[in-house]
Amino acid sequence: MNIICLSAGRYHSIVYAGNQTATTPQLLPFKDVYHTDASVYVFGYGMDGCLGLDDKEHRKTPTVLKFFNSRRVISVVAARQHSVVLTDTGLYTFGVGSMGNTTTPVHRPYPMYSPTLVLGLPQNVKGVAVGGYHTLIWTVHSVFGFGSNSNHQLDACFEGVTEEQEQQTTPHSVRDVRLINFFSDKTVRSAAAGRTHSLVLCDEGLYSFGLGPHGELGLGPDVKLATQPKHVDFFDGIAIYGVYCGCFTSFVLTENGLYGFGCGKYGKLGISPTNVLDLNDMYNVSNYEVGSKTTSVEVNTFHPTPVAEVNEWLMPPPPPPREPTPSEKGEDDETTTNTHTSPPPTTKSRR
Repeated sequence: MNIICLSAGRYHSIVYAGNQTATTPQLLPFKDVYHTDASVYVFGYGMDGCLGLDDKEHRKTPTVLKFFNSRRVISVVAARQHSVVLTDTGLYTFGVGSMGNTTTPVHRPYPMYSPTLVLGLPQNVKGVAVGGYHTLIWTVHSVFGFGSNSNHQLDACFEGVTEEQEQQTTPHSVRDVRLINFFSDKTVRSAAAGRTHSLVLCDEGLYSFGLGPHGELGLGPDVKLATQPKHVDFFDGIAIYGVYCGCFTSFVLTENGLYGFGCGKYGKLGISPTNVLDLNDMYNVSNYEVGSKTTSVEVNTFHPTPVAEVNEWLMPPPPPPREPTPSEKGEDDETTTNTHTSPPPTTKSRR
């Protein structure tokens, strides 16, 4: 069996897999990929409904979610307590939706145990990104959001709302699908969502917004909250292949390798603290108490920083040094290739 797409939540996982030969792995979300014999599998904690199996049972082994057997699946994503499946007929969510992350129109403290279609989306959705309690969906020229706004992660959705939309909005959540107007004139390629922040990759550049106290916005130590998308200048002129978010971390895969920024607690950025101490202007280093016996170093990096060990594996080795040509050495080609000189002709004197 070949894995086509997979994702892990807090206590559950969701996998899209089939018996056909898998396509070449893509760094950006799956598009125009259809596997006739593939199925969606779920396993893990089931009490919150995030397995979509219409019960509260846990699953210790992968179990087919038959609801999607007759649907063309594009992508699957697992969040903290809910799941999202993008198909050619629409977006389906299941799990805990009390914060609006499953687009329930009213406060709903109880979970959704089976996949439910999200209304209000366009037909040409290209991808979906799920954070802790909020969701982003994008088309070629638009980005939509819904879910929790408890930490300003969806403040960008409040620009230009109608009176009807205002009735579906509370200070802490967006319960209907809401367009983020900022990206209407951009060409969107991908997006990623963390616990309280988001990244959106466009042809025009990389943008971040939301709450980023640990540096996960990549905007420097002076910007820890962006209520509207802000351009991450660091990556100007660098080709970006993919963007990814953890709980309080961000990663950007580029032509120059992998960059990480945000909370480095427990080494989850893959950046050695010994390297950080030499760059105090780029990092916030503090001691962090773990239990009563151990102490570790918490590294918050506010600027994109290469993940050296990963890049050694990702990037090809440099080519061997090339021998300089004679012209590069400052030598004349003719004098170096033809050093023989003929004697001058002799003349006989007349008597």
